[in-house]
Amino acid sequence: MCGSSGRIRTYDLAVNSRPSIAKLLNKFNVTQIAELSNLSKSYISQVKSGKRPPSKKLIQLLDKLQPEARKTDNCQKAIGLFIKSRREGTSPNTVRDYRNTLARSLKYMGLTPTTTEINRFMQSLGFTLGGKYGYYKCLRAFYNWLYSPKSAYSFRPENNPITWVEAPKRPVLILPALTVEQVQLLIDRAECLRDKAIISLFVDSGLRMSELTNIKISDIHWDNHTIHVIEKGNK
Repeated sequence: MCGSSGRIRTYDLAVNSRPSIAKLLNKFNVTQIAELSNLSKSYISQVKSGKRPPSKKLIQLLDKLQPEARKTDNCQKAIGLFIKSRREGTSPNTVRDYRNTLARSLKYMGLTPTTTEINRFMQSLGFTLGGKYGYYKCLRAFYNWLYSPKSAYSFRPENNPITWVEAPKRPVLILPALTVEQVQLLIDRAECLRDKAIISLFVDSGLRMSELTNIKISDIHWDNHTIHVIEKGNK
């Protein structure tokens, strides 16, 4: 907003209302606020940047959104504590899946859903049975932790809503396998002794690709013909 001198006036949102309007604005993106308030995105952006004052209509909307913002904060805090509780060695991919799955799920269910609400959410997922089972495993781990003394929350184990949620049935997948002749052909066609050893070890040991590629010279014990490997879960 320009004054008579032509300079842009900025507004300190932190002092305008309860709690800080700036904090509430940052909980939701511009599109969400614009859709809920029927105000333009450009106006919301200017308010967030302090270039325009918040209107009465916007303040009233943010007041209504305060419980939702608190719910989001509580869920994010619980997700962070849950991830910290996981044992050392949990892979970065697993941690990422925990964060993404729980952020999406708790947005609808919160920390204290009913068994019916969890079932309804699971049914709403447009995934394969395998994908739904992945969500179920994540939710089961989270709520079992949340409703246990380990979480330091006051929820009682007997009230755990995941207890009566039936796990989605996973399809039985029969993965294709190479024949002995095909494996031998791969070894014969390998360009060097190192590649032949890698193929042989990969086939005979059942190691994951990441476990195989992380093997160092110091991990190989030539005297007793063994290899020390750190598996998933830091085992």
